[in-house]
Amino acid sequence: MKIVDESNPIPKYLQISAWLRELIQAGRYAAGERLPSEIELSKTCGVNRNTLRQAITELTTAGLLRKEK
Repeated sequence: MKIVDESNPIPKYLQISAWLRELIQAGRYAAGERLPSEIELSKTCGVNRNTLRQAITELTTAGLLRKEK
């Protein structure tokens, strides 16, 4: 499954945030459940960690994710 479409004019981080949003809304990740690490997700999506962090920030701002250290 290809998450990021290089030919799509939508920025990669928005494609990733849409994909993650779909997974969350479909119940793949329950409330309070941890997502895979940034490294794992960046490999899955085929992007660098900065791009993935942008997607996570997008979802955090929207209130779908919460960041914890």
